[in-house]
Amino acid sequence: MKRETIQTSKRGLFIYQSLICMLFIFVVFGCKKDDSQNERIAILAIEPKTVLNGTIPESDQLVDCMVAKEEGTNTTHYLYIGRIDGFEYEEGFTYRIKVLISQIKNPPMDGYTENFKLIELISKVHSDV
Repeated sequence: MKRETIQTSKRGLFIYQSLICMLFIFVVFGCKKDDSQNERIAILAIEPKTVLNGTIPESDQLVDCMVAKEEGTNTTHYLYIGRIDGFEYEEGFTYRIKVLISQIKNPPMDGYTENFKLIELISKVHSDV
């Protein structure tokens, strides 16, 4: 009788430890967020002239924006000069650049939803336009 009680309590302890271990694994892997859905790499073709198109958040003043067309999509981004981290725009040149576009986790209501960071300058060609 005593032996059965010891085996039963060992079995119960093993089940309890197994449940705690499984719970720990679920917590660790369940909380890990996949940031790959929040970032993407894109090629942008930037036109040689800026356009008066956008406003800087928290300002109603219009600003000159680069016209950046995302290759492989119908998306055109109007980005004020300096908006692409690490990229220096010079009017009169057509650019092709590779950028990392990341979603801002909690963007302001009237602000930007994406950040742009230069990965590579693919080409810079003088334009007569």
